[in-house]
Amino acid sequence: MAKKPKLCRYQRIKHTLEFEKYLLEPNRTRRKLTALRIGAFPLRIEVGRWRREPVEQRICLKCMSGQLENESHFLAECVAYQQPRDTLFARIREISLNIWKPERYSKERNWELIMDGTNIHFCRAVMEFMAAALRIRDRLKDK
Repeated sequence: MAKKPKLCRYQRIKHTLEFEKYLLEPNRTRRKLTALRIGAFPLRIEVGRWRREPVEQRICLKCMSGQLENESHFLAECVAYQQPRDTLFARIREISLNIWKPERYSKERNWELIMDGTNIHFCRAVMEFMAAALRIRDRLKDK
């Protein structure tokens, strides 16, 4: 598993082999959260892999920033989802009693913290973000 680039990100968030409580949530978005966590969510990084596109061509077509559309871009950076992200970050600051401050971390570190499945409250907040972001995503047409 360590040699598979696709699974490197997952290894950074999944530290123990155990059932994650968010999987019991009665919410359709949990499937999308699982897909995002395991690298199967239809972002350009994954869709481009299916199409055998070079990695440098898998840029975000939602914000047109020229950046790679991967999980951390989707969750922590893409300006198309800024409003739901602001809500997510505020909610996570509230849950963590203002200990977790996303402005202090890199987008990669934010992604790791957000995607850690051990805190059910964080997972619920991420699922709310994803539902809002997916509504925006559906409205935006790829350029």
